[in-house]
Amino acid sequence: MNFKFIFFILIITGCAFTSRAQGTVAYCAIPLDSLAIDTLIQTAMLHGTPQDVANAIDTGKTYIDTAIGCGQESYNYFPADYSKPSQIQVISDWYNYQESKIDSVISYCPGAGRYQASVALGGYYARLAHFYVGLDTLNVVAQNFLQTQYDANNAPTPLKFAPGVYGYLNLPITDSCHIITTADNDIINHYLDPTPYQVAYDNGAYANDSFYVCDYDTSTFWYWGGLAYDQAWITTMMIQAATQQQNSTYKTEYTNSAIESGSWTMQEPPEIISEITSCDIWTLAQLYDWTGNKLYYNNMTDKLNRGLLPSILTDFNKTGYVDGMNNKPFSSLTNLAQHPGRLWDPPDAVVWNTAVCANGLVEAYVAARDNGDDSEAQALKPYVNVVMNNICWQVNNYGTFTLSVLYRDIDYAVINAIWKIEEYENDPHPAWDSTAWALYNGGIAKFYGLPLVDVSLYLLALDSVPYKPLSTEGIPPVLPSNISRASVYPNPSDGNSTLNFVLSTQGTVSIKITDITGRVVENIANHNFTVGKHTINLNYKSLSEGMYFICLQSGGQNKALKWVKN
Repeated sequence: MNFKFIFFILIITGCAFTSRAQGTVAYCAIPLDSLAIDTLIQTAMLHGTPQDVANAIDTGKTYIDTAIGCGQESYNYFPADYSKPSQIQVISDWYNYQESKIDSVISYCPGAGRYQASVALGGYYARLAHFYVGLDTLNVVAQNFLQTQYDANNAPTPLKFAPGVYGYLNLPITDSCHIITTADNDIINHYLDPTPYQVAYDNGAYANDSFYVCDYDTSTFWYWGGLAYDQAWITTMMIQAATQQQNSTYKTEYTNSAIESGSWTMQEPPEIISEITSCDIWTLAQLYDWTGNKLYYNNMTDKLNRGLLPSILTDFNKTGYVDGMNNKPFSSLTNLAQHPGRLWDPPDAVVWNTAVCANGLVEAYVAARDNGDDSEAQALKPYVNVVMNNICWQVNNYGTFTLSVLYRDIDYAVINAIWKIEEYENDPHPAWDSTAWALYNGGIAKFYGLPLVDVSLYLLALDSVPYKPLSTEGIPPVLPSNISRASVYPNPSDGNSTLNFVLSTQGTVSIKITDITGRVVENIANHNFTVGKHTINLNYKSLSEGMYFICLQSGGQNKALKWVKN
């Protein structure tokens, strides 16, 4: 396998922060196990109207009866501290546990967006809070994901699947990077026969490596949707990279990448697993907030109306009965479902999935509000409140959870809503506040890795750094690249490699080798090249072992190829 350049993320699982009395809530062992109903709902989401979807879901609700909203998991709880942390405490935690390590997380394994992209996003948010995080380090992450994106720059044409997804690198279980790459085996376990959904890239840093680039197949009625989760983290990070990076070429690359991601997300169908559809909604909401493009808005609202919204247990009429079910009182449901706002299907009703759905709702509401779509914002606000309040009721009445990867998402949904809605609109939500403080006091800031993005949001919220709509950041110009394709092989090498690139127009091309700090170590060429393919033999055995970038620049555009010298 080629060495790759990414963040190495420390994941802490199954560890309590402090010694506390432990409590549990029983696992709900009644899933929706009817293939006929599952098919009915997914078919309605593919081809039906919002009412068709609501009717199909109501059939599912009736089928599992009092098990609706009963999450398929056991919870371990710990007594919570609901006092608000001081701004000084959060700043101290940032410097002691987060900032001091952010530049030391570079490794040589590929990974999924839920890991390194979320950490880089935390770095960008910290910068918004006026804390120093080096753009060079964050740039490495964005550049790496450019190389994983399934498009004509990296994969053979004509493309077999829809372009724009950030693919999962397929590595054998014996590879030392296997667990990080496959997101704790979640990816491989969901591919029935993975071969039809793999593509071997033929260009860039991952040339000759195979990627998973598809997560549904209408011909076999197979729907997983798991790529959407990582897509949302990466796209959100790419938008921040496009607005905060100072190099105009990088800004353009990241803008193009985020927009291409949106094209892939729009062709994804709504999924019976609401958490997956919510990730698509999150991605589209970010892009709509940033660009104001109504294509994103229309697709976002379609996924809301034919996917997420009908899946939420509500009682908007305040009757005490579940909307859409005849004479089903909330009081007849299991404890956590007795309060409106849970997802109806047991696999979706776990607190982590509910939090991901809450975040999709928050981002959709914020995007509609920021773009002046008042009627849509008003329609979404009750859903935001009911789902957020359900999560917060659980934390405020039972306590905090065992730290795991999932803790990050619960915390993110709550503090993100506080920053973008409660503080921005001066709309107090005491239940949201106490939940956020309990989650923070659980010790999340003292563990480096995934929680970094949450700690950065606490910096923004507690320091009263006002949220600014993405549209105010502006969109860098999208410029065509004269360098249409570029690759270096072999990679890694002993210093002898071949550089290939293609020019769409004649012009001067500057080619340099830099180290990871950006220092130029070799000047290869700086002269006029004709239209077409060019080949340059590299012979740099004298260079020290390590990671380098081969940088090509022409007409204000550039490409950076990662190159490892053994």
